[in-house]
Amino acid sequence: MKGDAFEYFLKNSVSVVNDSGEYFTPRHVVKLLVDMEVVVPGDWLASKGLTIIRKISSVLHEKMKFSARLPGEIAGKLTSQFKSMAGPGAAATFVRTIDGRTIRFCLNCLPTVSGEKIALGICDPQVAISGLSRLNLTRDEEKRLRRLLGQSCGLVVLAAEPRFGRDEAFGAMAGELMGSGRNVASIGVSLEASIEGVTHCLTEAGRTHQTIRAAAAADTDALLIDELPDAASVPAAIEAAGQGCLVVAGIPAKNARAALARVLAAGAEPWPLASSLLAVVALRTARRLCDDCKTPAEPVRPLLAELGVSAEQLSPSACSAGRCEKCGRTGYVGVTGLLSVLEVDEAIAELIRRRADVRSIEEAAVKAGMKPLAQAAIEKLNAGLTTQEEIWRVLP
Repeated sequence: MKGDAFEYFLKNSVSVVNDSGEYFTPRHVVKLLVDMEVVVPGDWLASKGLTIIRKISSVLHEKMKFSARLPGEIAGKLTSQFKSMAGPGAAATFVRTIDGRTIRFCLNCLPTVSGEKIALGICDPQVAISGLSRLNLTRDEEKRLRRLLGQSCGLVVLAAEPRFGRDEAFGAMAGELMGSGRNVASIGVSLEASIEGVTHCLTEAGRTHQTIRAAAAADTDALLIDELPDAASVPAAIEAAGQGCLVVAGIPAKNARAALARVLAAGAEPWPLASSLLAVVALRTARRLCDDCKTPAEPVRPLLAELGVSAEQLSPSACSAGRCEKCGRTGYVGVTGLLSVLEVDEAIAELIRRRADVRSIEEAAVKAGMKPLAQAAIEKLNAGLTTQEEIWRVLP
């Protein structure tokens, strides 16, 4: 979100009626900002400018824009007020109650040539508490993931990119784990997973491995790690998983095979890894079509060709995005998860112990029933849950 003035926007531009409960609309953002009580002369506001942009599932939606900028002193007042609400630090969090809901905000200020840009991450913890259901997985996918999270100990590697589902996945998993009555801690997990009751551990660059060991020693039942950043953190996660803690650790990778390759390249010893690794879960989130305005889809052959799919494989149930008031004229409401699980059975564990190459491990997993991400995506497309353009955007 970028902006210098909000009173004018509130009085003249707030007409959005969509409030899905999953993402805050500009109406909620403006209510927060007006509460800041920054006095701005009305004649300045009438002729000057503001831009508020929503970013949902890594896609920008510009809701309202005015062409000019307000004088620098007004922008300075608003920026200072934001900073005082959030406290010290370039990125800080604060909490406000809006419409009876306690909302967490993460503020980040970026200096630019035309002034400071303010970015607000907005998280409704009540949405995260809903657990895995918020990912709109199939019944079998949700059951499989819930079974993994129900294990008392072991390592689950989450192969997910930060902008394509990792935050949503950690938020959903944190909600699921809290619902099971366990002592849950997190390291580096973003605002999306900021659920009351989760212990958020502080760490520093180069010391993630120390924080992992400290968290595991503090009677932690389940530990969520945003990313294993270096070679030292991988054996620390394996060690924690072998000592009675369920560890879910993120690795930025295109698929399960690439994530497993990174774990092995970090120097993980085959025997401890084979004993503790439960699964490598590759996950992407695509925007979910609005049921009220979606329309039948025509094959977009260039996109399908890049996905390795022929137009004949496209089901008549496949849909394209429409526009309506329910979805804020975006065509989408919420997300749907694309899931591929490389589950470690005894045969795959033996391959890991024998230091087999990751391609052989992947082939064995496919024979055992692993569904590649592309297949999961086509199933969601043919079920009318998302679009060809979304699949092309989120798949590696």
